[in-house]
Amino acid sequence: MTSGERGSNVTIIAAHMLKGAPPGLVGESNPSGGSNKIIFIKFIEHCLSHTKLTLEEPHVLMYDIHESHISLAVIKRAKERGLHLLTIPPHTSHKLQPLGHPVFGPFKNYYDKAVSEGMSTSGNVGRLVTIYDICEIAAKAYDLAFTPGDIVSGFKISGNIPLNKNIFDDSEFLRLYVTDHPLPTSNDGNVPFTANNSLTSPLQKAFLKMRH
Repeated sequence: MTSGERGSNVTIIAAHMLKGAPPGLVGESNPSGGSNKIIFIKFIEHCLSHTKLTLEEPHVLMYDIHESHISLAVIKRAKERGLHLLTIPPHTSHKLQPLGHPVFGPFKNYYDKAVSEGMSTSGNVGRLVTIYDICEIAAKAYDLAFTPGDIVSGFKISGNIPLNKNIFDDSEFLRLYVTDHPLPTSNDGNVPFTANNSLTSPLQKAFLKMRH
């Protein structure tokens, strides 16, 4: 017999989406398909559980300033464990993100190739790839793309390690001039020349400051 009264709700988290995933991988889901503050703090905890860092021997985590990355919970937890957070300035991640071109670029290509090969094998022709297949496919691409050599190369060509402030020449900043604002002029039409503005606009100043 069962009671007619409503009992307590029990939630079971069953990670069926992790079929074929590498050992130790954890997964979270979000209806939007993106990350959020709750998921990212779990990512931080997962990293901390596999990293031997202390306040005396801190590590550095580099990332962009997505709203989920800079929550108070993340900053507080990182500070407690000796994890230094280094954010990449807006609109510069395509240049300063160490794992962009040398790692994630090839990863996407390897993933696409794995999907094509999987769909063309006997028994899979016409079958759609679903979210339950992603981990198994990504695991194959991950091993090929995330190699120590490519990771080290990514930090080098982005000027992060070893530190190289002159990794990008002036031509890298030319496209910014298209949206640059004109310098303010005085009543006689001349550009005021002061120690503050010289002949450099506010946008140019910001990037010159970032470079130096």
